[in-house]
Amino acid sequence: MNAFVSECKTKFTPPQANAVYFQDQFEEGDTLTVVLLILDTIFGVIIIITMILCLFSLCSSMSANLLDQTKEIGILRAMGFTQSRITMLYLYEAFVLVVASSLLGVMIGVIVAFTMTLQRVVFTGIPIFFFFPWTQFCIIMVMSFFCAFISSYGPAKQLVRQDIAAIFRQGA
Repeated sequence: MNAFVSECKTKFTPPQANAVYFQDQFEEGDTLTVVLLILDTIFGVIIIITMILCLFSLCSSMSANLLDQTKEIGILRAMGFTQSRITMLYLYEAFVLVVASSLLGVMIGVIVAFTMTLQRVVFTGIPIFFFFPWTQFCIIMVMSFFCAFISSYGPAKQLVRQDIAAIFRQGA
């Protein structure tokens, strides 16, 4: 690369050669690494903030769902289901909802991002490569499990700790 730059500068007059600046993108790898680190950090923070906001919504809807189903919980308790089985039932429900929503959101995001990349390829002609953000995906899945547990365990445990008669009185 240095030989190419020297040869190009010999073709110009000295004032012109000093005005021309050559930049090698491969030598600027440190800048690219820093930019990628900053972008990963920003997207990680956005993911965490979004998941915390979703946690509040999920807590509200799971509490409302449990209060709507107090009669069914009382019937399950009267049939002999243990408190832990009923709690696990609602934990499973929350896990299924949250994981399905997270996977669907990631799938839609990947499709939209890939479509935008294809549009860029049409305009620039730069070759395309597929990149899946595994770090962000893992953060989303771990936060999803955490949100599902937090949103369903507390309200379910609080409801099933009551006596069967109290559960039926509450659901009437």
